[in-house]
Amino acid sequence: MIVTIKFITVDIDPDIAEMTLDLPAAAALADALQTCMEQQPRICREITAQAFVTSTVLRRSTPLTLSDRLVDGDELTLLRPLGGG
Repeated sequence: MIVTIKFITVDIDPDIAEMTLDLPAAAALADALQTCMEQQPRICREITAQAFVTSTVLRRSTPLTLSDRLVDGDELTLLRPLGGG
């Protein structure tokens, strides 16, 4: 299945605005994020892998959990917080 992830964050290289992934049919969000990190290691310039997978990911404005299953054609948006507080 084909899934697109758009990145809205300051931690990721600016030339990577979005990524298209080819995932197995039963893939969950965790699988998609792991595939992102494997295919584009420079996607995380200054953040840890754990921080990457704890970012907020939306599908049609609805937050997803790491175990949520994806479907062919999903367009996801990854939001990284600027800071804590």
